[in-house]
Amino acid sequence: MAKDLLNKNPKWTIGIVNFRSIDYIEYQLKILYEFNNPNEFELIIVDNSEPSEIDELQNLASKYISKYQNLILIKADSNDLAVDKQSIAHHQHANGMNTILKNTKGKYLLVQDPDFFWTQKNYLDIFEKEFENGAVCIGAPYGVQIKTGNPDFPSAFGCAYITNMLTEYSCDFHCGDVAQRRDEHKFVSWKMRAAFSSMKYVSFSQTISSLPLFFGEHSYLSIPRYYTYNNKTIGYHLFRGSFVATNSAKDLGNQKNLNIQKQKVDTRYLYSRYFYSLISNAKFSFIKEIGFVKILKNLIILLFFKWKLDEDGSTNPYHIRVLAKPWRKRLKNKIREYVKKI
Repeated sequence: MAKDLLNKNPKWTIGIVNFRSIDYIEYQLKILYEFNNPNEFELIIVDNSEPSEIDELQNLASKYISKYQNLILIKADSNDLAVDKQSIAHHQHANGMNTILKNTKGKYLLVQDPDFFWTQKNYLDIFEKEFENGAVCIGAPYGVQIKTGNPDFPSAFGCAYITNMLTEYSCDFHCGDVAQRRDEHKFVSWKMRAAFSSMKYVSFSQTISSLPLFFGEHSYLSIPRYYTYNNKTIGYHLFRGSFVATNSAKDLGNQKNLNIQKQKVDTRYLYSRYFYSLISNAKFSFIKEIGFVKILKNLIILLFFKWKLDEDGSTNPYHIRVLAKPWRKRLKNKIREYVKKI
């Protein structure tokens, strides 16, 4: 049940669809509430998890609900989760996003995946200024070329909209079927790209992050990116944040795989704490969190070799190729790149 809000007309609605992503929520709440004005927003979290994580969400959110009364937890309807297996991830997520849209009271709507972390203070104020300057949308684009709308148009995994514009242009988060997603890239926010690509919008610059070399892989696909706005890092997206440790269902009960999955969960907490430290200036010791030997090994990989993406999109620090000489100049460049990325 949605709880009555203290502020009936918040400036912002923040929407998150949770799917096996409880590992990220603690620090998502800390970042949102500590570095924005809680009197200006409402937060809606829709839980799509099976089995449900609503009790864990309630425990994490309780102090914010009691203090601010601006947090709504909604357990997804079983009908929203009952879709064909080929479309399950896309359609469940779209249904969760539309539940958020239906309950939105804010003038502005910010939607983000649980594994998308903002790293600038007062980021809601930053987005509002762009809206005041005429933008209809601001956020992070896909990492691949998108067919529907402009390729660099922001995606719903980390994006802010003007709510009444969504209503005016009949935009919701329904996605296309399997063929439409494959051939036309009609993913969750395709209607917004189609409607607003010809208007003014703000799209962040993006770069693949080398953090998996140090933190490990949070999922069996580990392709995090960081985004910059006005030459400053404004956010990170881990991607595939809720994926299990294997893509093979028959392996899920394997004890070795269960151990791997625990490592993935620990890694997700590590990422979350790190992103929180970037915005809060809290102490984060790489040596304590990761270990000196692992840092040294991966620095050697990062500085002397060039790591690349595997064919399936995951990062593997052992799939490397040697940099050609003169290596000294390239070493200096790699050091500069590394410092910028972390």
